[in-house]
Amino acid sequence: MLKVFESSRAKLLGGVAGLALIAVAPVALAATTANTTISITIDETVAISNLAATIGFGTWDGTGAEQMADDLCVWSNDGSPGQCSIDLTTDNGSMVLQQGAETIPFTVAWANTSGQTTGTNVPYNSATNFTMSATTTPTCGGGDNSSIVIDILEADLAGAPASATAYDAVLTVTVAAVP
Repeated sequence: MLKVFESSRAKLLGGVAGLALIAVAPVALAATTANTTISITIDETVAISNLAATIGFGTWDGTGAEQMADDLCVWSNDGSPGQCSIDLTTDNGSMVLQQGAETIPFTVAWANTSGQTTGTNVPYNSATNFTMSATTTPTCGGGDNSSIVIDILEADLAGAPASATAYDAVLTVTVAAVP
């Protein structure tokens, strides 16, 4: 009886071995491919940096007009000189320095190079186009490429009442890409 068992066992192992060989034989699988297009559009962007938080004229000495200029950086992501627009608004609704009910008008000019004391006059709340200087970094490489020039006429200063509190306004400078 023992012999029959060994014989059956050998047949059983042989059958399992045969099945194992069939299971590892290569099998062809179906394959498929697909393509997709990946795209992104980048709109032109401009940015302002290095604009002084405060442009203070100090105390008027009673003679002459006053002028202050501030150099700043205007950057565009296209990296070349391009058309931009500048728009100016204030917290009081006009181009005036204000102390209570008293006002002193001022004008703003824009120059597309730094170190300037003259430029193109920019009216209140009316976008004005200009060509900006080329720059490749949002901070102009640590330098500046534009000037904002603020002027107050002597006659307007002389006509304003004395005040221990400064006449002031918050000037908002908006620069945008021109398509």
